[in-house]
Amino acid sequence: MKLSLRAKLALAFGALLVLTSLLGGVALMQMNRINTQATIIAQNWLPSVDAVHRVNTLMVRYRVGEYAHILATDTANTVRIDKYLVDTEASLKTAMADYQALMSMPEERAIFDTFSAALATYLESSKRITTMSRQNQKETASRMTMDSLDEFNAIVAELAKLVDFNTAQAQLASETGTQTYATSLKVVFAVIALALVIGIGTAIWLIRDIMRALGGEPDYARDIIREIAAGNLDIQVATRKDDEESLLAAARDMVAKLNEVIAKVMAAGRNVDTGSQELSAAAEQLSQGSTEQASSTEEASSAME
Repeated sequence: MKLSLRAKLALAFGALLVLTSLLGGVALMQMNRINTQATIIAQNWLPSVDAVHRVNTLMVRYRVGEYAHILATDTANTVRIDKYLVDTEASLKTAMADYQALMSMPEERAIFDTFSAALATYLESSKRITTMSRQNQKETASRMTMDSLDEFNAIVAELAKLVDFNTAQAQLASETGTQTYATSLKVVFAVIALALVIGIGTAIWLIRDIMRALGGEPDYARDIIREIAAGNLDIQVATRKDDEESLLAAARDMVAKLNEVIAKVMAAGRNVDTGSQELSAAAEQLSQGSTEQASSTEEASSAME
């Protein structure tokens, strides 16, 4: 099926619009994926690491408070340190609640549950230690503090696991974002390359099609048509070899046909002129014959008289 120029242009620009839309859609989709990974890092893994560090800091402060409680020598300091330990424990529970709100994976929850159990065991030991210290049994409290070191180290180990887990997940999200970015670049470049190929191919196709339809440069075709319209039938129309379908070929054939028609008209005119001359001569001869006959008749009439 032969397409019109309008259909070809619509098809070409339609293809480019589709590719442009595809490029925009792919870019938006990949940007959304990258944004998702960045959001996960910013709103989950990094805050989780920060929360774990806060828990770890509070644990160290609590442990230091235990030692300070044992070293306290007067009631005022003991009361002040008791309050410090209560406040630190409350802050610790708040930090743990903040971290719990950020948990999103079963492995992470399992580590946190182990940490919570170890912390509960440690806090029970701590309560016994401070009770002994408050009763001024400092040596016993000190020995119990040393005995609880393994419990404290178990807590620190679980916190380290949580830090490692969240750091690994943040790294994974970062790598996913990097991979998505790399894939996006490849897809975008591929679509751009495809658009360029289609655009260049379409341009060449349209130019060749238009040139084939015109038979030459548009300016040349315009000048030829103007010359013919002005009545110049002596113009020579240059066309490609074997060109029988283009506009210039039609103009060439039209000039040839018009010249042929004009030649026939001129020949017919000459024939009419020749016939007119012959008819005039015949009429003159007829007139001369009539005159001679009249003279003869007149002479005969005179003789009869």
